[in-house]
Amino acid sequence: MEANGKTPDYLWSVQGMLFGQPTVEGFGEPSFYVKEMNRDDANRIIVDNHYSGKFYSASYIHLGLYVDDYIYGVLQFGYAMNPQSMAGVVEGTKIDEYLELNRMWVDDAMPRNSESKAISYATKFIRRKYPKVGWIQSFADERCGRLGVVYQASSFLYCGEHLSTFW
Repeated sequence: MEANGKTPDYLWSVQGMLFGQPTVEGFGEPSFYVKEMNRDDANRIIVDNHYSGKFYSASYIHLGLYVDDYIYGVLQFGYAMNPQSMAGVVEGTKIDEYLELNRMWVDDAMPRNSESKAISYATKFIRRKYPKVGWIQSFADERCGRLGVVYQASSFLYCGEHLSTFW
């Protein structure tokens, strides 16, 4: 139950697919939801707002974070930087059975915990629309010193840290 008393739920297409069956487009409720969006728009928003200033071209699921139909964030999911590495993370994983959260930007004007809530809603959407996906990975920028608490609050497992050179 949300603070406004409404229960979040799946958002369905208005126009049905073949045989009149609507498709899932997002998850949430009017005051906070994630919904599929155009790739070019998502990439532009990421370039303009994400600290890296870059989008990742292998992203193929683009979700906008909306509050009352105004966009306050973008989450992009897709293949890992090294797509063949997934079998080393979860043995036996096929290329279409996992995702990486490649980029996420949420406006600083959003309330505390909005990032974790957006990730939670995104995973609910993905489970419904892409049932073959068995797991999602992401990497927290260790320079922030928080060890991925946003992801851990969304039920991601913390699997450790590593040192690398930032380019």
